[in-house]
Amino acid sequence: MAEQFVGKWNHVKSDNLDEFLKALGVGMVKRKMATSTSPSLEISVDGNGCWTVTTHVGIKTQKSVFKLGEPFENTGPAGNTNKVVATLEDGKLVVQPVDSDKGAKVVREIIGDQLIMTMTKGNVEAKRTFKKA
Repeated sequence: MAEQFVGKWNHVKSDNLDEFLKALGVGMVKRKMATSTSPSLEISVDGNGCWTVTTHVGIKTQKSVFKLGEPFENTGPAGNTNKVVATLEDGKLVVQPVDSDKGAKVVREIIGDQLIMTMTKGNVEAKRTFKKA
């Protein structure tokens, strides 16, 4: 199941990203920067079940390393750090905060040759679409 996520992914489009970032408390300048970027993702899984999700945005790189079902520290777009846990549910990689009041739920799923990343904070949802590189 993990192998479908593995590889490099290039950003194609974003939907409702500004409103989502606003719901997270991200300031206007950072929101404008985030909505004008085209990040790329690189996802790998090693033989021990350790996932690495690397996001490249311009000169900035953010890396998350985790095992499914084990809480780990994650840095959000506002620069805040919170504890999250990742699981595979119905073929989707789901990352959600341990404390539901902090952070956002992020669901990555593969549809055809695209990776759809749905981010939810409260009742605000945004999507980022990536295509396999």
